[in-house]
Amino acid sequence: MFCATDARTVLEAMTEAADVIYLLAGEGLGSISQDMAASLRPLIDHERGSVRSAAISLLGTMLSGVKDPDKAAVQQELTSCLLPLLLHLADEEQSVILSCKVTLFRCAVFLGWANRKSLFCSLAWDGSSQLLLCVGKCLMENNERNIPRLLFQALKYLESSQPSIRHSAALFIGETIHHFVYLLAETVSADGIFRLCEGYLGRHHHKANMDPVQQ
Repeated sequence: MFCATDARTVLEAMTEAADVIYLLAGEGLGSISQDMAASLRPLIDHERGSVRSAAISLLGTMLSGVKDPDKAAVQQELTSCLLPLLLHLADEEQSVILSCKVTLFRCAVFLGWANRKSLFCSLAWDGSSQLLLCVGKCLMENNERNIPRLLFQALKYLESSQPSIRHSAALFIGETIHHFVYLLAETVSADGIFRLCEGYLGRHHHKANMDPVQQ
């Protein structure tokens, strides 16, 4: 039902899933948790804000139902959700932003990130621009081996329908290249670096040629 075209059906499915997680309590979700994480990933970018918010909240709730034997498999799926959660901190819907904050912290706890206290303070108090920089830095420091993957994942968000998310994706790419250029030089081909820079600079060139109303 997560794949239904009707938003109401998808929302009902997520409500039912949340109820099941609650009823299972300490028994855990078993291997279905990996499939659920994979199914929720595309819904983070759903066109309806209510669906985005519900999917993000359910992802955080799902983590409470994951037991040690299934943790490694879920971590792998969760990695592909981290960048979308970061960028949707700039979402046009306030309910989505709040869901992202709660779920990002749950992810940090689940993945055993360092500096969780600083992350919590940033999520609770920082303004939007500073929040993106702080959480983005925390994400990168705790996922160095996944930095190339996360950067290329960010490229598609340069075409987001939301200007704030396009801006956040460009900022994320620029900041990450600046701070982790030594790592990228070792792990990304020259062609890959060119694609990243082309996407980043192309976005800024486009913005520079827009009139103030469009910006």
